[in-house]
Amino acid sequence: MYASDLSGTLARWQRSTVRIGGRRAIATGDHTDAFRGARFTVADLTGAKFLDCDMSQVKIVDSWLVDVNVSGYVSNFVVNGVDVTAFVEAELDRRHPEGVQLR
Repeated sequence: MYASDLSGTLARWQRSTVRIGGRRAIATGDHTDAFRGARFTVADLTGAKFLDCDMSQVKIVDSWLVDVNVSGYVSNFVVNGVDVTAFVEAELDRRHPEGVQLR
């Protein structure tokens, strides 16, 4: 599914204005699988927020990731071909040693 194909899907969502691929759409996406398998090509998602979303198997290619903040359960997180999962876990353990004791 391409961003330009989402207008019908988005109309079913609760009302809120967002921009997808330079187009305005009405969406919040509460409790939906409407974007499962979606493909965004040349889409401007600047300022988008994803809360409590299942982003398993998401692939981001040739995109700008600037000032990106990711939090939540992270597994097999690969950045530019390098799995950074162990690095992130080690840094979190260093910052919060009590977390290691809880495991």
